[in-house]
Amino acid sequence: MRLTSRINQLKTSIENGNLDTDELRANWKEIITQAGGTHERVGLMLGIPVVYCDSCGGICFAIKTKTAYNGAQWVCEDKCLSKYTPCEECHTLILIEDVNNPTHVHDGTQAPGRLHFPFELGVAVYNADVMSDGAYFFKTMEEQKLFVRRKLTAKDPEKVFRYLGVELEVERGAGCPPDLLSRTRKVFDKFAMMKHDGSLSRHGKGGWEIVAKPATLAFHKSGIWTPFFQHLGSFFQESPQTTGLHVHIGTATLSPLTVDKIILFINAEENREFVYAMANRNLLKINPNGRLYANIRQWGKADMLRLKQHGAHCPWNPNNKGISNYFKMVNGMIQVDPFGNPIIAALSADPGSVRASCKCAAGHYNIEHYEAVNLRTHRPTVELRIFRGVINEQFLYACLEFADSLADFCSITPLDQLHYKNFIGFLGDKTKRCRNLYRLLVNQCWIDPPKTKHAEVNTPAVYGIYT
Repeated sequence: MRLTSRINQLKTSIENGNLDTDELRANWKEIITQAGGTHERVGLMLGIPVVYCDSCGGICFAIKTKTAYNGAQWVCEDKCLSKYTPCEECHTLILIEDVNNPTHVHDGTQAPGRLHFPFELGVAVYNADVMSDGAYFFKTMEEQKLFVRRKLTAKDPEKVFRYLGVELEVERGAGCPPDLLSRTRKVFDKFAMMKHDGSLSRHGKGGWEIVAKPATLAFHKSGIWTPFFQHLGSFFQESPQTTGLHVHIGTATLSPLTVDKIILFINAEENREFVYAMANRNLLKINPNGRLYANIRQWGKADMLRLKQHGAHCPWNPNNKGISNYFKMVNGMIQVDPFGNPIIAALSADPGSVRASCKCAAGHYNIEHYEAVNLRTHRPTVELRIFRGVINEQFLYACLEFADSLADFCSITPLDQLHYKNFIGFLGDKTKRCRNLYRLLVNQCWIDPPKTKHAEVNTPAVYGIYT
């Protein structure tokens, strides 16, 4: 059927009072392409406006829709209107699950039909510094008291604390409130920053990244995340394939050897299935945009100094080696011939010398950023990029507990014993500190549940096995 015939057929139906949405949606992609690629043009050709439903995404006649959130959303009557209810104080339709939501601020001064909600402050750029408004590290009140006491005696009182940073990528759900970004920013206040992330849907426009400031494990679990999950969690996609959860571990409590062990544990072949289960995703499965954001590598057992970026004057810079030198050196650089080969200056090497210690800034490494264990953070942190961005509070706590306990495990375990079974055994006496991690491992059958009738870990899983 030709385009003009379809348009004429729809016109005839409209003249007869038949505004059937299903008839409009039939062959819609072909019609909108041939009509110039916009639904507005199709509406002009039909003589009646057509719009997209903000809840289901389907096309429909504007006259067969209702507006919600003071005109910020179109809602089709046949499929999605049942999800909404009038808000007497706002004088507009809102989602039923938003009626008693404390983050929904009533604004009775807004007249119906006035575009109010969509005008939000945008997200920060992808490389914005979450510490730009002050290098503040969050602690509980008990930890703050300990910190104050240590300031009187310790040279560096912060080193007693292990700080964890969180980057949680989120995707908007269908028909979510149009002011969801503002609500998220208000819930976290100064604890987190909303940043752009190009790996999300629609080149990053479908969501954003919640970047929290460094805080202790106890502070993360003290309830700072609860309002977000409780009041806003249902408005986001629960576990989209485009999102990830990254946990930063401060290196103040980690030795270079411990960082080496963390890399080996996560990348070890024998731990692969356990890491996938813990992460809730297959790390070798590419993102819908065709890229991998948590690559698995086969790093060696002593790569920290080799991978670290060393300044031009650092004794550990490859160009500044002063031992066993057979080559011609000028200003600390090995000279080469026109073919690129090093020029040999002597057959007997210069006497060996001991290099001074490296004093380069921590957190700079010559590796790719998109690693399962990322060392190239430009901060004194180690980043675990393995987790899926699941909108679930218990899963977030389980990931934080895993990062914290993995650092403790690697600090005391020999290099040849970095096996997941040893890690599970290490967790045996830490069930109270790692309650959420323990529950996750029980639900995924990595740990046998305790033989008690009222054990909390026997509750059903609230998040699924990795896919």
